[in-house]
Amino acid sequence: GLSGDYELIETDAHGLVRRVRMLRDAEFDGLNVTIPHKEYVLPLCDSLASMAATVGAVNTLVRDGESIRGYNTDVSGLEQALCGCWPRAPWQGRSVTIQGAGGAARAAIVALHRLGVGSIRLANRSADRASRLAQELSGTLSTPISAPADDAAAYKSRLEERRVGYECSSRGSPDHEHTKRHPMTTH
Repeated sequence: GLSGDYELIETDAHGLVRRVRMLRDAEFDGLNVTIPHKEYVLPLCDSLASMAATVGAVNTLVRDGESIRGYNTDVSGLEQALCGCWPRAPWQGRSVTIQGAGGAARAAIVALHRLGVGSIRLANRSADRASRLAQELSGTLSTPISAPADDAAAYKSRLEERRVGYECSSRGSPDHEHTKRHPMTTH
C-alpha cells in the first residue's frame, strides 16, 4: 500500500492553479479534484489518460517527475457501483435522465453509454450548457444524447417522470448559492 496523508483542502477557482503548482513542485504526490473543478483542471494537466480525454473531465491528478497526468476514475466507479447493486442491469436499453452538465455528468454519460442504456437525456439549470454537452459527446459516443430546453416546471416534471436517473448536479451541496434557486427545491 501507499504511505501518506489524505486530507480535504478547500480550493476556490483562483487557488486551483496554485494547488496544481504545489503538486508539480512535489509538495503533494497526487490530488483529487471535485466540483466545480473537474473540467477547469484539464488545461493544467500535461497529459490525460484516455478515459479522462474521452470524458473531458479529471478527478485525479498524479505527478510523474515534473509532469502532471490527469485521470478520470468516476466512470469505472459508477460502473462498479451500478453493476454491484443491480446485477440484472435494469438500465439496459432504457432512457436515462442525468441531472447536471458538469464533470460528474460527463462521467455518468460515458459510464451509462458503456453499460448499454438506450438513450440519455440531460436535465440542467442551464439548457445551453446541457445542449453543448449533448452535442459534444454525441459526436463521440453512439448512444443518443439529448438536452431538451424546458422551463422550470417542465424540467421538474421530466425529472419526476424518469425511469432511471442519476444526480450529477451540486444541488444540495453546502456553500453552493445556486442550489437555493434550483427548480427542484421550489414548490
